Amino acid sequence: VFKTWDYDKPLALTIYSLSLATVLLIPTGFRTLRRIQTGGPPSPVDHKRLTRCAIPLAPLWLVAQYAYNASLDGTAVSTNSVLSCSSPIFAFLFGLSILREPFRRLSFVAVLLSF
Repeated sequence: VFKTWDYDKPLALTIYSLSLATVLLIPTGFRTLRRIQTGGPPSPVDHKRLTRCAIPLAPLWLVAQYAYNASLDGTAVSTNSVLSCSSPIFAFLFGLSILREPFRRLSFVAVLLSF
């Protein structure tokens, strides 16, 4: 892989990177288990509702990450990085034009700072 710098398996890369992201959930799981075992105060998050919301979004996230990794094959990494880093601008413009969200100076400044 590292000798030729050619790895033509975007699905494997996507699943690997997303599975590494789940490692961040382990401390939350341990805190929840400890809270249940000690009889501490209930969590302010309804985990069942959160799971119901996350299940339909998970395949969409996988497809989006797969498309990004597959697009690296057809474009330069620098072009892909510019498009990826400019996504807050596109999301802001989408919110203004399609969702009819009001223009807020704080949001605009935050978008500029994120770029």
